[in-house]
Amino acid sequence: MSKSLNRLDSRPADRSSLRRGADASESTLAQNQSLPVADVRARFAELLNLVAYRKDRIVLTRHGKAIAALIPSADLANLEALEDEIDTKLADRAIKEAEKKGFVVWRSVKRERRNRH
Repeated sequence: MSKSLNRLDSRPADRSSLRRGADASESTLAQNQSLPVADVRARFAELLNLVAYRKDRIVLTRHGKAIAALIPSADLANLEALEDEIDTKLADRAIKEAEKKGFVVWRSVKRERRNRH
């Protein structure tokens, strides 16, 4: 993807797109794009509205590298739920493996490590 297609338009925000009831397509920003941090600072209120109401995802960049993202809170909740599900599956797998090999008491592991050093 060319650099020009991977950046949001950095012209000053069109305030008409932020008016109550304005069509979301009037915004000069494309959905799911990246934007340099300096531009984010200048347009934070507009970007926050796009994320909150249009459900856009905006990647913040510094020196051309992605460093953070603005995402809708529902996306964050979904991501956290997915992480919890993955953690639960990994914990279940670890418990099953420990049951096969036999459990180890944490105190004995600590004692053994102390004796090695």
